[in-house]
Amino acid sequence: MRFDVIGLGSCAVDLLGIVPSFPKPDSKNKMVRFIQQGGGPVATALVTLAR
Repeated sequence: MRFDVIGLGSCAVDLLGIVPSFPKPDSKNKMVRFIQQGGGPVATALVTLAR
C-alpha cells in the first residue's frame, strides 16, 4: 500500500560527541569522535516512513 505523507514540525541538527567513558562530576573527557547528523521528531518520522 502506498500513500502520501506531509510532515509539519521542526527539523534539527544533532551534534554527537563520542567519549570513551562517562565523565565523573567536575571532570573533563576528550571526545574520540564527533558526528553531525539531521534529526528532530518530524524528520525522523518521515525517514522511517520512507523506508
